[in-house]
Amino acid sequence: MKIKILLTLLSFAFLITGHSQDDKDKISAGWGTLNYAVPEAPAFKILDVTPSNLLRPTSTRKLAFAVGNYYLNNGAAIPQNLTVEFSPMLFNPNVNLKNYAANRFWYTSALSIGTKVNEDKSYAVSVGLKFKLIDHADLRNDKLLNAFISKMLSPITIQFTEAVKQYATDNNMNFVDVNAIIADTASAKYEATMKGIREIMDQHVDISKISSFREKIKKDNWNKMVWDLGFASIFNSKDSLIKNLSAASKLGGWSTLGLPVFGKNGQLLLGVNSQLRDSGTSKLNVGLLGLGTRLYYGSNDTKGFLEAEFNAQTHQFPYYRLSIGIEGTFLDGLWINFGLGVKKEAGKKAEFNPTINFLFGNGERK
Repeated sequence: MKIKILLTLLSFAFLITGHSQDDKDKISAGWGTLNYAVPEAPAFKILDVTPSNLLRPTSTRKLAFAVGNYYLNNGAAIPQNLTVEFSPMLFNPNVNLKNYAANRFWYTSALSIGTKVNEDKSYAVSVGLKFKLIDHADLRNDKLLNAFISKMLSPITIQFTEAVKQYATDNNMNFVDVNAIIADTASAKYEATMKGIREIMDQHVDISKISSFREKIKKDNWNKMVWDLGFASIFNSKDSLIKNLSAASKLGGWSTLGLPVFGKNGQLLLGVNSQLRDSGTSKLNVGLLGLGTRLYYGSNDTKGFLEAEFNAQTHQFPYYRLSIGIEGTFLDGLWINFGLGVKKEAGKKAEFNPTINFLFGNGERK
């Protein structure tokens, strides 16, 4: 069931983003994707596969996957919980920085869906929406990027024209004919022609400056202000048939603000979440209101964290949760979050809550 749902949703994403743009000569918005931590999806959080109720905010990826508490819940078996999140608007390969800046809210909004096998072998399906209210870490909105492009674009454009002329001369071709091949990306000669032009340009243009600029932005921007707002709901089914899904048994909402601390080395997350769930009466009659904070310290690629939560529940004592852990990446787009936590509710013994979450997002465009 999980695979069918996820494939159906991804197919829908490609269909609704199949429109074209006229500004094909502008820099693609996909170039702005940096390997920051993969954002958590509301559909992931509402499944309760991880004890933390804090929604982790960071820059939008066009596609991301999450597996919560993988080894602890499943051993080495196929995971029984899986979530996919995508930003449909970013699937358009012709989205450029100008389009992105003019419609940032829609390009950074994301849809998520998740599945989980319950203890009684029934299925839970979650659906979520997330909106990016603020993201100062996004390279695509960075003022330094705009200045960088303005400085480099003019000489690169001139050099490209010169490279086309040189390529035409070296291959005994007409300048107009070479331009015609470049304009027709479906041409059988397109790849070979562009490769030859790039080789000529590489002799005069230092492309490494672009990579160096990206790395600097990644180090400087990872902890800048970001604010996410998310909503999700859960639907249950006694079997794997979608037609047997029941009415929503749980609703949730999250808002998390991330602020820079300790210069470029730290980030403070402040979050609030609320949930309503069905206690078995076919009514959403049990509520939860939570406050949480998480402090990161380190670098973009590897950082430790401390987290504290307070959650008040309907007809139950409130509970507290403290945890310590580490978050890091060892491959482009693949992140791991490991934590050791303790949960304490009045009148009950403290519970030990270890977590191992794997998250994967589309990688950088070099």
